Amino acid sequence: MDTSREIHFAGWTLDRAAGELSRDATRVRLQRQSLLLLEALLARPGELVSRETLIKQLWPKGVVDYDTALNTAVRRLRAALQDDADHPKYVETIPLRGYRLIPPIEAAPSVVAASVAATAPETVRAGGARTARALVAAMALVSCTAIGLAWLRTADEPRDNPVATRMLNPEARELTERARHLMQRREPGDVALASKYFLEAITIDPQHAQAWAGLSSAYWLRLVTGEVPPEQGLARLRDAAERALGIDPELAEPHIRLAHYRWALGDHAERDAHLRRALELDPRNHLVLGTLATDALQAGQFDLAIELQRRALAADPLSVIVRFNLASVLYLAGRYDEATETLMALQELNPATTLARELLGTLLVIQGRHEEALLSVQAGNDEERLFVSALAYHGLGRFEDSAQAAAELAAQLGNSDPLRLAELWAHLGRPDEAFEQLERASAAQALPPWQQGSQIRLWMMPYSALLRPLHADPRWDDWLASR
Repeated sequence: MDTSREIHFAGWTLDRAAGELSRDATRVRLQRQSLLLLEALLARPGELVSRETLIKQLWPKGVVDYDTALNTAVRRLRAALQDDADHPKYVETIPLRGYRLIPPIEAAPSVVAASVAATAPETVRAGGARTARALVAAMALVSCTAIGLAWLRTADEPRDNPVATRMLNPEARELTERARHLMQRREPGDVALASKYFLEAITIDPQHAQAWAGLSSAYWLRLVTGEVPPEQGLARLRDAAERALGIDPELAEPHIRLAHYRWALGDHAERDAHLRRALELDPRNHLVLGTLATDALQAGQFDLAIELQRRALAADPLSVIVRFNLASVLYLAGRYDEATETLMALQELNPATTLARELLGTLLVIQGRHEEALLSVQAGNDEERLFVSALAYHGLGRFEDSAQAAAELAAQLGNSDPLRLAELWAHLGRPDEAFEQLERASAAQALPPWQQGSQIRLWMMPYSALLRPLHADPRWDDWLASR
């Protein structure tokens, strides 16, 4: 097999060191197993590579249910290549035997052509000066022009990083990949289990920088959902992120988590410094792009937020949480049809997901698709089912059923989620109760984010479709001014 950094086939370029596939304006970062799978197929283009051979190369220590794991790696690789399993152009399945890379390996393109193609990020090339100005504006939202300049410089300059090429312990690597999958799936209990796997990987290989980085992310997520106390969660997040950077200073993820840590402490200058460094290190990292998208959204830059979140999805097209975040941004931007399509695509990719149910049900209600909304939450938990049912029954004119579902939800939630109740009462035509809950949410805003209870943030409320009935009420402007 070609041992150079880059391998070219059918117009695609695999950057082995970066673990990225690129073609024209498309660039996708491969997960570890999909990268190893592609390298194994590239080593024998046009030849059958058996499932047994692939499993031994990808999981030398063995894994639980390795057949399913290999199928997942193949599916992710095909998604990155935009390939069709039924009519493949790149990866052919040989039933019961293995897989074959269809196209031959190509000679590298000329250095001149490659350097011209790499002189600007893909959005600048595709969108021209107008898009470039928009991206500079996005970076200015973070702190200063320097971040915009970091974006506009060549994003793919090669960096020597001996840590990235260090031979990792296979068992620790496998545990880390499992944890990463759980972090992207984000079902109940997944983040806690991911923390356990990251810790096991670190116990086996204390120099596994990616495991330390992932652990810092897990601590942040468990912190904001209230699973760990604030003081403990913040300290462990900081320690894990700093350990990751001590091993590999080129990682973007721990800088993102240290940005969140500094934000939690109110140190906005340091927060922006870490975000700027993460952007410089990895402009296409989905965590970097997602953080910038949130900044743009909070500044009211909806188109820019959507563009950044779409880039995050392009970096990890099979991630459940990244696709859900895109749907959420589209919802807040008022692009309900697109948000619905995004969530339905998410459910198609992962039919077992529970993450999308409530938002999808809400979107269907907003679009007048009340029967579909009821069906969408039949398998949901009590809170999801009651919330969407109260909205949908109201739209169907079944007011007694709506009132009963709303009363049951209010009793279950108590004072734990005032924003959710505010949306419910506003949509049901009960403005007094809605404003009462908004005032309660405003009082809670003085608390740190991890003590506010709701996953819905106060800054999102002006964009909530369910609160629109309140906009004509004089109390709405007073409430906005008091936030």
